[in-house]
Amino acid sequence: MVKFQGKMDLYFCLFLILAFVEKLFVEGAIIGGNCTLPDIQNGLFLHLNADEPKIIRPNEIVYASCNKGYSLDGSPEIICRNGLWTPNLPVCQPKKCSVVSIPNGIITSNSSSTEPISHKTYIYIKCSPGFLLDGTSSLFCNFGKWSSEIPSCVPMHCQPDDVDNGILIHEGVVVQSSKKIPHEDTIMVSCINGYTVSTDFSHLTCQFGKWSSPFPSCEPEPCVPHKVPNGRVFYSGQDISAETKVHDSHTATVICGSDYILHGENALTCSKGVWSHDFPSCLPKFCSSQLVAQGEVLYFGKELQKETNIEHRSSVYISCKPGYVNIGSTKVTCSYGHWSQNFPTCVPSSCHAQTVLHGMVKYLEQKLINVCSTLSDGLVSHSHVVSIKCLEGFKLQGTDILTCKFGNWSDKFPECHPAKCDTEAVENGKVVDEEGTEIRTAVHSQQVLILCNNGYRLPRENAASMIKCYYGEWTYPFPACVPENCSANAVLNGQVSYNDSVVEFNMLDPKPLQVPHKQYVEVSCMNGFSTTDRTKVMCVSGKWLQRFPTCYPNSCQAYTVANGITHIIEQNSVLKEWGQLVPHGLSVNITCKIGHELSGPSNLKCLYGNWTGDFPECTPKSCPAIKVKNGKESYVDDEATSFVKHDMFLHISCDEGYQLDGASKIKCSQGFWCSPSPKCEPKQCLVKEVTGGTIQVNGKQLAVYDKPVDHLSIAVMKCHRSFVVNGIPKVQCLFGKWSSEFPTCNELVCEAPTIMNGKLKDVSSGKFVNAGDTVAANVSLTVECNPDHSLKGPPVVAKCDMAKWTNELQSCEKNTYCRELKVDKEVQVNYNGPLSEGSVAQFACKNDFCFKSNDEKAICGKNGQWIIGNIPTCDCGS
Repeated sequence: MVKFQGKMDLYFCLFLILAFVEKLFVEGAIIGGNCTLPDIQNGLFLHLNADEPKIIRPNEIVYASCNKGYSLDGSPEIICRNGLWTPNLPVCQPKKCSVVSIPNGIITSNSSSTEPISHKTYIYIKCSPGFLLDGTSSLFCNFGKWSSEIPSCVPMHCQPDDVDNGILIHEGVVVQSSKKIPHEDTIMVSCINGYTVSTDFSHLTCQFGKWSSPFPSCEPEPCVPHKVPNGRVFYSGQDISAETKVHDSHTATVICGSDYILHGENALTCSKGVWSHDFPSCLPKFCSSQLVAQGEVLYFGKELQKETNIEHRSSVYISCKPGYVNIGSTKVTCSYGHWSQNFPTCVPSSCHAQTVLHGMVKYLEQKLINVCSTLSDGLVSHSHVVSIKCLEGFKLQGTDILTCKFGNWSDKFPECHPAKCDTEAVENGKVVDEEGTEIRTAVHSQQVLILCNNGYRLPRENAASMIKCYYGEWTYPFPACVPENCSANAVLNGQVSYNDSVVEFNMLDPKPLQVPHKQYVEVSCMNGFSTTDRTKVMCVSGKWLQRFPTCYPNSCQAYTVANGITHIIEQNSVLKEWGQLVPHGLSVNITCKIGHELSGPSNLKCLYGNWTGDFPECTPKSCPAIKVKNGKESYVDDEATSFVKHDMFLHISCDEGYQLDGASKIKCSQGFWCSPSPKCEPKQCLVKEVTGGTIQVNGKQLAVYDKPVDHLSIAVMKCHRSFVVNGIPKVQCLFGKWSSEFPTCNELVCEAPTIMNGKLKDVSSGKFVNAGDTVAANVSLTVECNPDHSLKGPPVVAKCDMAKWTNELQSCEKNTYCRELKVDKEVQVNYNGPLSEGSVAQFACKNDFCFKSNDEKAICGKNGQWIIGNIPTCDCGS
């Protein structure tokens, strides 16, 4: 028991009691052990007693709950005991945010990075080298929630370089240089036709925002020189081989060896791997032909009318006009620009001086009896004169002065005939010729017969009855006539008839038959024999009026052979007419004309008027069968042999890959083919017109399409801008087919990108384009966003150029809206527009309430959340 000592002690005690009571009221305790439901800022206490929610009986429990954005600091349950709460009353603190951990990221903050982050605290994020922040770089802790999603550090993408004359390929698709390439992805650099990658590194890998190696460039392709036979290729002043490469835009020069001349341009410029034109060739030098006065210069059978270049190893032939003769060779050959010999000249023809029998030819004051022995070559020059004079005993018949004119004499050469003889009177007879005609004059070598009158003959002791005129003189004096008989001897191979009876001669002692004056005998020959004389002869004064006949073996009648020539062998002559007689014992040889061959014996002999065999025939020759390289032959009219008969045909067809140059059917005529031998040449290839590019064939721009080109020709495709070669750009014609499928020029198109929450629209046509569609070159696109979405940034127009977009099209982002703020009814909120991102809410108090917050405004964030500390209140107390 308390014992008070005096009045002061009592007052002090009462003071303590009142203070305790006041404390109980303050903490909710009441007299009697009940408790009053306490208040908790930014929260409330819940009690299950619905009758008296504010009065808490002893040992009853109340539960603490915090407003949204706050967390309880203390026990969530408190018990009323003896008017006091136990344990101590909790408080509602703004919620803290969880610790942020970002791989490959660096976080900075004013607080510890290992403890939860306090309300209204900022943290700042940046990434390690090689990583890129995906999200916001700062976070604001607002009532336990971060102001936006936690960002991440992802490996940096790589931005490709723009490679001139090159194409960037990512995952098999051509991409623009503006495309970002993900980490560890590979991009390939490929050059367009005519360019090559400058380094060995055409594949580059993105590694943490950096490429594995520097980007290569597309340099123009170098050119490889061709080998020029008989020539050399110079580059930069040096003789180069086929392995040496010539850089783009550089020039190589071709120089030919001596005795060779350049055909084509000698300077060639390299342009993107292709020479400016075909390599020239070094061919043997030409020879310049000359014109020959009074002559013709023939080249391949045609006369040259002017000086002409003649190819190496070719020949020209020179012939002179009539009346002129060639001095020099008739054939000259070109050899490496030099003629094998000098061109000949055509001079007026000389005349062959003839020998005048029994005469003298006078030329240049010289007497020429044997012209050929004293005159060089027996020739008399043009316009020179000769004179002819006969020897004694001869008389000139013809012109005695002759002039040589272009190889011909002005007149026929005269002859020196022996002088004639005048006959003398014959006593008891007369002078007759061999025909029995009395003559007064006889020519040289003419024999005259002294015919005695009837009953007369020449005396045997006198001169012969036959007298000959010899150079104007008689060989014997003229005799007188005495009567005489004629003697007829036996005829070999024949018989003699006299007075119509055959005379029988005694062969052991043959005595001539005596035939009286003016009597006849007749001679007949045996079979196979005949006489060339008269068969009936008369005796005139002891002399036969004609030569007594003899029997010679019969001649044979020769026949001309159609398309052949008959030679009389022993006479070295040619049979001129049908039926010509060939003497006994002579032989003939038959040869056929060109294009014919002999059927029968070639040699026949004449024996007693009969040939040793039948005359042969000349039939048209067969033709040797033709072998056509790369082709087949078939005999249309006959069996296949090594020869084709006259007037027969041969068919030619070519093997696969070859085409016929010439007639497919040729005829044999007299051993010769009527048409030139055909050839099977490699087939040509057709070049069709190409869209978006041009074609060079063998280095020359093709002007006409749908036209065949020769075997082994090389075609190179060059595409225009905005086109790219599809296939191998360089192909070769091989036997009518291209070495690979003929290239085409594909338009460099773009792939329409994917626009999230938006559509692509063609600027020109106004039509919409789907993502992934192929977009033609020079087409421009723009972006239209879906409803409730907006462009990120100002509108952009992107154009498809060389398979790349000129600009990167922006994306469409969803419009984010914040809900209207819930505030006390005393608080007035003013919004500056739609409740979208960035909108501002201004707070004010209605009437005269006091503003109870530091946050006078709130901002609508990206995620539709208001960025604000505490929702303001308006309260100035009672």
